[in-house]
Amino acid sequence: MTSPSPQSPPAEPQVTVRSAGVPAVPGVLVADDVVFVPHPPRGLVSAELLTAEIAPGTDGGAAAESLDVGGVRLLCLDDGRIRAVLAVLTLTKPSTLRRRVPQYTAARLEAAVAEHGGDLWAALGSLGYGVPAGARRDSDAESGPDLRAFTGLSGTPVEMYDSVGTFAESGCVWR
Repeated sequence: MTSPSPQSPPAEPQVTVRSAGVPAVPGVLVADDVVFVPHPPRGLVSAELLTAEIAPGTDGGAAAESLDVGGVRLLCLDDGRIRAVLAVLTLTKPSTLRRRVPQYTAARLEAAVAEHGGDLWAALGSLGYGVPAGARRDSDAESGPDLRAFTGLSGTPVEMYDSVGTFAESGCVWR
């Protein structure tokens, strides 16, 4: 598989999640109103107001969007062998930059997470999602048990999982 040339825009929408005082982070549009942020930085987890900026990729001149995030779930996995953290952001309205979204089952997500040792960027890439350039696992995001104390928008608690299967089932958009 070849990479697009530097002049070529990416094929699918590119998501950047922003909040005041927190560096912007990449995300992946996994459904019209759901963005995954693998291995989110700590500041993003506790931000009060998040916005998802979605650039159209090669969607023939469509305008970029800036959509508010209405809900955040933070899923943490630690099965003693594999550790991972996923922020699941629900947008307040669906993106108009619709695209053919790869669909996966909880079993496929579980296998991908296990195969890639908890590297969620690699797991999403193996399921057919475009992984933004420079997106990588930052081991610091999973390093401490204090993730349990973080809350997202509206005080959403952290969801802790001790098996890859239940983590995948909880993060599965396609039932």
